[in-house]
Amino acid sequence: ADAGAHSGAGHVMRLLGIGEAWLQRGGRAVLLSQQLAPTLLAKYERRGIDVRPLPAAVAVGSPQDAALTRELAGELGAQLVVADGYSLGHLWLGAVVQGGCKVAYIDDFDDPTLPVDAIIRPNPGASMSPGHRSPVVFAGARFTPVRHEFATAKAPLRTCTDTPRRLLLT
Repeated sequence: ADAGAHSGAGHVMRLLGIGEAWLQRGGRAVLLSQQLAPTLLAKYERRGIDVRPLPAAVAVGSPQDAALTRELAGELGAQLVVADGYSLGHLWLGAVVQGGCKVAYIDDFDDPTLPVDAIIRPNPGASMSPGHRSPVVFAGARFTPVRHEFATAKAPLRTCTDTPRRLLLT
């Protein structure tokens, strides 16, 4: 997953939800990411998910990144690579799949040409568009990765009015 000042932390946080669910089912999850912020690293470590750093000299989404991903998947005996990030394009995905890895990709843009084994489209209202190359598409809000702290949260102590009066846009 990619994370950083430019891309934010959303991709890494979605994968945290998937990793937590995988651990709950008795599996092992490892995150491969580059220059992960210390707070994000600590979140993964607290949940028992190993983090392997992608070397800073390797461009995210590059052929070298794909090769390192395949190598780590083989080393771990990973049954699936779940990828999330706008820098991980068709060439990267294809290289990981062609290297023998099963790949699921979290797709925010409904790209029917993704060269992967499964597509996760977690956005509310998402559906499977005709013409997808992937044999499996998980679409809609019921496939949104939810981290443990949200899945187990109690109802809020306060409620909002139906009509907002103040709005901050950034």
